[in-house]
Amino acid sequence: MRFCYSMNGESFTGAFKTCEEAKAEGHAIALECGRDSFWVGESASPPPPEHSWYADEWLEYLSEWTEDEDWDKSTKEQREELESEVRALMSKWLDKYDLRPKFFVVENVVQIKQSRD
Repeated sequence: MRFCYSMNGESFTGAFKTCEEAKAEGHAIALECGRDSFWVGESASPPPPEHSWYADEWLEYLSEWTEDEDWDKSTKEQREELESEVRALMSKWLDKYDLRPKFFVVENVVQIKQSRD
């Protein structure tokens, strides 16, 4: 787990090993900028992109596109198989071309208030 800090609660920076390191850096930067607070959070990898593909949504889209809502006769098991196979293919493609996200998401954000004394 890594930690990061922000001066505005939206744009985070850093990859500190401990929360205390992130707080110390955030405190120093906040003092430099004349701010009375900053935010600290946990850096986490985003969910794998292939996990955002759902067979049900794709089949629903096709039904709307074809204007034939009765064409899909697939079973739950068939949709699960499709989802698994497409996700595996997407994963392989993302890895092959090194297209996995390089950004991080921030969780468990806490605002740190400090006096400017």
